[in-house]
Amino acid sequence: MVLVVRTYSRRDALRFVGGISGLVSLGWYSLGCGPDIQESIPERAIPLQLRQENPNDRRTGRLRLGVRRESVNSAVPFSRFEEMLVYSRLIAVDPRDATIYSDLASNFEIVDSLKVVFRIRPNAFFHHDALGMAVPITSELIQRDFERRAEDGTYLFSEVIENVTAPESNTLVVELRAPFASFFEFLSAPEAGIRGESGYRTFLEPVGSGPFVPAGQDLSGYVLFANPNYYEEGYPRLEEISVLHLPTESDLDAAFFAGQLDVREHHSVDSLGDTRERSSAREVSRYSRSQRGLGLSLLPKKGGEATRYIEAFQDERIRRAISISLDRSALATLDSSAVAGPVGAAHTADALPVEELIQHPLYRHDPLEAKRLLSAAGAEGIEFEIITSKTFEPHRYIDLLESQLRDVGFRARFRLEEHSDWQRSFLAGDFEATLLELHGLDTPDMGLRLHTTGGLNGDFSLWGYSNPIFDSAVVTALSELVPDRRADAMRKAQRTLFDEVPGMFPLTTPIEIASIGQHVSGYEFDAFDFNTGWLASEWEHNT
Repeated sequence: MVLVVRTYSRRDALRFVGGISGLVSLGWYSLGCGPDIQESIPERAIPLQLRQENPNDRRTGRLRLGVRRESVNSAVPFSRFEEMLVYSRLIAVDPRDATIYSDLASNFEIVDSLKVVFRIRPNAFFHHDALGMAVPITSELIQRDFERRAEDGTYLFSEVIENVTAPESNTLVVELRAPFASFFEFLSAPEAGIRGESGYRTFLEPVGSGPFVPAGQDLSGYVLFANPNYYEEGYPRLEEISVLHLPTESDLDAAFFAGQLDVREHHSVDSLGDTRERSSAREVSRYSRSQRGLGLSLLPKKGGEATRYIEAFQDERIRRAISISLDRSALATLDSSAVAGPVGAAHTADALPVEELIQHPLYRHDPLEAKRLLSAAGAEGIEFEIITSKTFEPHRYIDLLESQLRDVGFRARFRLEEHSDWQRSFLAGDFEATLLELHGLDTPDMGLRLHTTGGLNGDFSLWGYSNPIFDSAVVTALSELVPDRRADAMRKAQRTLFDEVPGMFPLTTPIEIASIGQHVSGYEFDAFDFNTGWLASEWEHNT
């Protein structure tokens, strides 16, 4: 299992290839706090999806997983993966359908766009601490933990949440500074895992209440036992999880091939070769939270500074001709990827279905129509430069893009720059065109923000593109707290964007693969953190 320990904070919500971070301010994350925002919504208590009862109380053995880590040392903080197993959260969100599941909260009520009330389970306890005490979880203890997180500078608690109160032992009131569309996703992330005020006997971390208890370490990693006091009767299904710590990806590959790991999440397709030789494993895949795109510069000035641009790109016909000259399916076959929309396909509930995308007029590969549009615009043979980072791979992806554009009459030429130079130009919107790769799209809103008039930080569009109707649709989407309602609004906003031809064309989304031992069940790779958090209680290892 490739579980690279991530050290970036949630503030680093968007990273470009090679590392551009810290681009998103609270003001832009809270887009929708202007006069048009819906000030209140119908008061309602929302029942949370519960886990099915398990009539069989027999646990099924040990699951062996791995993380990339230099050393085994109980003084080192848990990895993100281990945090998901050890700490419960108020709720969990399945990104595949936007369903909200109950964790420590049994239900919640949205009072208005800035206030949510959670009811806390009456039967939940923290793990046994160093003194052997298992303390009941109350709203007061959660409040104090959230306040400590705010003091530590954790983004959700220091920048998004304005105030947390506990009027009753089973009631927690959370007030936001502004409407925040990813609020529930952030609440279900590892950084929102609820921690007690005491610690473990053998680990420095504060106690949790999740399905697994950190029991100790051996020469190769950490050992987590099933929580005997877990609030869900009959869960977790496993007796224990062993987390192997290894320093390199190749070490993890070798461990899986040797049968020392039951799951291998591949960091690179290059690691598939050896693991495929293990006959007792099956492969599963998912859309990654990365995306490639081709951006065009429409204006000579952005953010008050002069920038490179192509005036002809202001003509919708030219932009449309570029889009339909691209054979996205052919590009996708080069690097085992899939056709991408504005919101990444990993966010299944919010993204436009791939089937819908490939049928859209902007996505249909039509060289003859592209040539007709260029002729109608009097722009045959238009020249422009596309810059990209030297880190962009594979180069045959670039070669195919250039060939597709040339075949319809564009005279596009690529220039590969040192990553720092490309990054500087990109963030200034200073290019004629750019080929970009986005990583860390952990929430669905980032794909929409890239196309708004204000861009990533609310200052200016990197493309010089403006569509007030689309901007209004994004405001509506980002003011929706409940994921399923937000997902509907997100899809509507994307269709609005395509009504007018945008300034940046999403191209492809890489596919990620995991190898899973045949005896493992319940491990749902495409659920991301929802898998390693809420679904971990349902993992089984039947031998």
